[in-house]
Amino acid sequence: MTKEELLSLITEEEWIDVEFKKAESNLPASCWQTVSAFSNSSGGKIIFGVSEENGQFLIRGVKNPEKLQSDFLTTLRGEKFNIALSAKAERLELEGKKLLIFYIPEMPRQSKPIYYGGDIRNTYVRLGSGDQRCSQEEINRLLREASEQSSDSMILDHYTINDLDPETIKKFRNYFSSYDPTSPLLGLSVDDFLRRIGAYSVNRSQNTEGITLAGLLLFGKTEAILERLPAFENQYYYLDSTEWGTGHRWDDRIISQQNLIETFLLIMERIKRHLDSPFFLRDTQRQENTPIMIAIREALVNMLIHQDYFEKKIAQVRHLRNSITFINPGASELREIEDLYAGELTAPRNPLIAKAFRLIGWAELAGTGLLKIIRSWQEMNFELPVLENNLRKYQFSITLSQQQLNNYNSKKTTRKF
Repeated sequence: MTKEELLSLITEEEWIDVEFKKAESNLPASCWQTVSAFSNSSGGKIIFGVSEENGQFLIRGVKNPEKLQSDFLTTLRGEKFNIALSAKAERLELEGKKLLIFYIPEMPRQSKPIYYGGDIRNTYVRLGSGDQRCSQEEINRLLREASEQSSDSMILDHYTINDLDPETIKKFRNYFSSYDPTSPLLGLSVDDFLRRIGAYSVNRSQNTEGITLAGLLLFGKTEAILERLPAFENQYYYLDSTEWGTGHRWDDRIISQQNLIETFLLIMERIKRHLDSPFFLRDTQRQENTPIMIAIREALVNMLIHQDYFEKKIAQVRHLRNSITFINPGASELREIEDLYAGELTAPRNPLIAKAFRLIGWAELAGTGLLKIIRSWQEMNFELPVLENNLRKYQFSITLSQQQLNNYNSKKTTRKF
């Protein structure tokens, strides 16, 4: 970091990735909260030797930089934290005073949560310019995401084939047969078919077998799903307006607690009902695979396969006269919107559910769905889809606007994909 960069930071408010500490002679206890927060979030810089007084940051310097630096790095590598940490250290002199700068990297998903003092309740994340203690729900979320096993592959105790809806399974196999009529999976019994697609699994190391969470969510009977996930629900609202939240709440809605296959079919049917001209004719035959319908289908699938189903928040589709927004609990691991637009790949939250949707042609290959949405929307000369990854609310949304671009705006605002 240059002196000019540091001065620029000092004259501004603390950023999400910068924290100032006075630390003239000793390490402040609050610095461990910041280490935890940066490690569990996007990383950041802790700068020792700057104090905040009356809303301004003043350069105080540290009296013994060698000792402070040694104490800080030794503590990171010691038993203070649940795993050994490291930091890149840098020293600067400004206005004749010595400052210490430590770069704390974000830790890998598999290492989180990072906490200190042997107490997992001392887990922090960075929100805005402050360190926030994690709730138990947020700690559980970090632990789930750290698991090498995906959530949807977990075997559910005391659940059997009888908890699945045979009509949904039959419907799924019919869709599969139409999409891939030569697949050898079509000749399997129902039980073997469910095993092959991950809806039923065996854990040899623990000598257990049974329905997986993916199997329950994809094919489960409603009462069985709600026994395991009481908050499970997917909502669809249509409002005959161009703006959400004005006047009455909705003109049409679906509150679905049915399994994901049935929910997808219900919501898609209702979207088509309210969508302007969702079909076009080719050789007098109605065609549904228009770019609009392809993008909407992919966005709905994205909402269903990327949800964190252990969250209490509800997934929701908000359909307006000129736009449609898909909101699901569970933020993307990719923090930069540009990476999302570029189609950067991440491990899917529910890979078995995603695989099942791909088997019947309702989803693209992993990581390509967003790109297909964007390309389809651009093909119609609509405004670029708006992607929002809200880490604080722990939710992800896609908004598809049917606002046409004129030639000038098209050149200025669209991108090539």
